[in-house]
Amino acid sequence: MTSYLDALTRIFVVEDLPAWSPALRSRSTLRGAVTRHFVDPSLAVAALNTRPERLLQDVETLGLLFESLVVRDLRIYAQAMDAQVFHYRDNTGLEADAVVECRDDRWAAFEVKLGLAAIDDAAANLLRLAARIDTERHGPPATLAVIPIGGTAIVDPTASRSSRSGPSRPRLGGGSICSRARTVDGEAMSPGVLLSMLYCGAAFGGSFLFMRVAAPDLPAPAVAFLRVGIAAVVLLVVGGPRLLGDLRRNWRGFVFLGVFMTGAPFLLFAAAEQSITAGLGSILNATTPMWTVITASIWLRQPLTAGRLAAIVIGFAGVALIIGTEGLRTGPEAWVGVVLGTIAAASYGPGLTFLRKYMGHLEPLSLAFGQLTVAALLLAPFAALTAGEAHPTLTSMAAVLGIAIVSTAIAWPLLFRINRTVGPVATSTITFLNPIFGVLWGALFLQEAITPTLLAGGALVFVALGLILEVRPLRLLRLLRAARG
Repeated sequence: MTSYLDALTRIFVVEDLPAWSPALRSRSTLRGAVTRHFVDPSLAVAALNTRPERLLQDVETLGLLFESLVVRDLRIYAQAMDAQVFHYRDNTGLEADAVVECRDDRWAAFEVKLGLAAIDDAAANLLRLAARIDTERHGPPATLAVIPIGGTAIVDPTASRSSRSGPSRPRLGGGSICSRARTVDGEAMSPGVLLSMLYCGAAFGGSFLFMRVAAPDLPAPAVAFLRVGIAAVVLLVVGGPRLLGDLRRNWRGFVFLGVFMTGAPFLLFAAAEQSITAGLGSILNATTPMWTVITASIWLRQPLTAGRLAAIVIGFAGVALIIGTEGLRTGPEAWVGVVLGTIAAASYGPGLTFLRKYMGHLEPLSLAFGQLTVAALLLAPFAALTAGEAHPTLTSMAAVLGIAIVSTAIAWPLLFRINRTVGPVATSTITFLNPIFGVLWGALFLQEAITPTLLAGGALVFVALGLILEVRPLRLLRLLRAARG
């Protein structure tokens, strides 16, 4: 194998990227192995005799080729600056895809990602790297940047702080609306995006109202099936046949998302709303980020910080408070509903982690259509088995149309589009709006009681969300200020 690699290096097919060996503050051990990149990634594409459609199906290969392309360009620019390009990796798993170091010890680090959804995690890695480097010997980073397809995100190097506890959390910078990174364009979040976020919060909170209204007349499998089925048809009419092509090329990923992002949570929440209030269901749904953090720590081996561990404990304390007191107040059926709602929220953890890791390159409409279509196919047998229990009325069918169109067909692609525009951290603030609207709609239209226990448990969940999403007290003010431009 070594002889083959040497031969490919001599004829300029591949080129080694050496490991960077900076002075560190910590006791981490640096890895010295080189990484290899194609001098021209198009050679690999030609050798594989592949097409763009096939590459889109194999996201891992596409990501490796894109990284080689970026490294090639960085090398070209570095040569003009009399600089060198390295990669960084230590024994803790912290890494950077490329580090450019000048002769005067100025340096910059880069992470390469296919989709915008991965920007926040990559930016966090760069900030941890900046905090680990001994700046007395190397100086602070001149640039930290994440390079996705379609642009570049600049990370504020001042967001990291030298301490044994690691880097501080990144700050909003320059009027931008990404707490870790900002686009090079420097465009602030537009009022249209803010209105879209408000709509998503109202629509997702309203989904629990619609499920609660439909519950007396329709079994949960029927509600879930009609929700995803009608929404998928609406999206197909809007998006056209190209959506079927994306579904065919990425069907394996959509099966996973169809189970964990739509089928299972929609079915479980519909079953939960048979016995709990709309407001309680929306609060349970707000625990989704906690489950996502747990999943990411196991699956992606992302470290659980003290703040996030505290958030998980506080959040689950809030859920336990609600389960105990609301269950005792409303009867044993509510306990079952709360458990089902909690499992539904937990299922989003694997779904969101998988989406961010493997499916973030797809267009929002395709992402929504693919998983909704698969979920409809998976839920159809359950809906058929319980069809005899359905006693539809005009009210229940109107609720089904509301949840299918307002809360799913419109809101889901809009959510994915917002995520692409402003990043996952800013998008996740919608999580705060869902329970607010869910409790509000339940009180306004169903006369649901807002008990002190519900408010106390919801407040604990909100505190947990704030810790997980790293929300600052002035976040809303900054959002509004940025919206004004």
